[in-house]
Amino acid sequence: MILGMIHFVRGWVRLKITSPGMERFLNLCAARNIDFWDVRRVSPDTILATVSVRGFFELHPFARRTMSRIRVIRKRGAPFLVRRYRRRWGLWAGALLCAAAIWAATGFVWTIDVTGCETISEAELRVQLAECGLEPGVALKSIRPDRIKNEIMSVRDDLSFFAVNLKGTKAEVIVSERENDARILLKTEPCDIVSDKTGVLSKVEVYEGNKLVKEGQTIHAGDKIASGIMRSSQGDVWQVHARAQAEVRTWYTLETVMDLSLRAPRKTGAKRTRMALIIGERRLNLYLVENAPFTWYDKTVKKKSLELPGGFELPVCLVCETLEETQPEEVAVVEEKCSSLLEERLREAFVRSAPEAQIVSTNFVFQMENGMARGILNLECLELTGVEAALTP
Repeated sequence: MILGMIHFVRGWVRLKITSPGMERFLNLCAARNIDFWDVRRVSPDTILATVSVRGFFELHPFARRTMSRIRVIRKRGAPFLVRRYRRRWGLWAGALLCAAAIWAATGFVWTIDVTGCETISEAELRVQLAECGLEPGVALKSIRPDRIKNEIMSVRDDLSFFAVNLKGTKAEVIVSERENDARILLKTEPCDIVSDKTGVLSKVEVYEGNKLVKEGQTIHAGDKIASGIMRSSQGDVWQVHARAQAEVRTWYTLETVMDLSLRAPRKTGAKRTRMALIIGERRLNLYLVENAPFTWYDKTVKKKSLELPGGFELPVCLVCETLEETQPEEVAVVEEKCSSLLEERLREAFVRSAPEAQIVSTNFVFQMENGMARGILNLECLELTGVEAALTP
């Protein structure tokens, strides 16, 4: 592709060369570094070849010496286009204005990518960035990443890291959320260890502090596992930073239902393609009919932004929408597949809610009644418990 662009800029000529001494003619051209490509022999004394514009003007002395006849078949490239339209001043003025507009557009920010938002609102962060002067359409020279960072960090206490990186016309905003934990206690500060789960203790190890529970005991969230208040046999009392680790056996029950009257889409083969152009925040539809051509359809959207070399992304985006017609059809539900599907969904939901829990045993119950499928998953798990809490008497 790059070589083709180079040939287009330099210009090329497709030739038909007829010569009684074809080998001598080609050897003379090779000695002068005249390159041919796409060479094809059509007869013993005739070839078709392509040469650059500069090489074409160097062929004539060799053609006279070898009694060769050269005929031009096709001419392509930028030099011929410039020669053809050299007197159309309006065209050149429009191209110059277009180039100037593109050059001017590279001095503004058109895209802002925000990464790292998990629990905080990205829309709220974008509003605060706009208040700090970072929004689409702002001049690059007016953006001060350090000043924006200081302003955002001063008004938000839920961020531990914030950075703004400028790459061409794109601004990358990278954030890292602060862990929303309880107050972190110093190692020298007295504290208790309390449970954050409810279950039956299977193992308790107290490294420092007064042990208050034992294995096999039922414990609830908020109950003390170890106390930071120590008492000697002589009655002396002192306070320590308690340290303990406990393993608790827990039980969970998860339930979900699914409608058995399912309808799945079936593609009919009919397809429509629509194009649109997005300039900034405005959308320009390149099709006449606004309504969708089908009642039921699947839509695939592909976007291609106009980007210049060096990371300069312009506020122009070409959108291609492909609409494929579908027809809903009744699907027969197989009991085994439905059961495995519900069990898999419940397991995935539990893993997302308690990723550190170790599943010991499970029991899945599947029922079908009144056009509904019901799945009940009972789990027995082992989990670690024990968090630091302020010392209480």
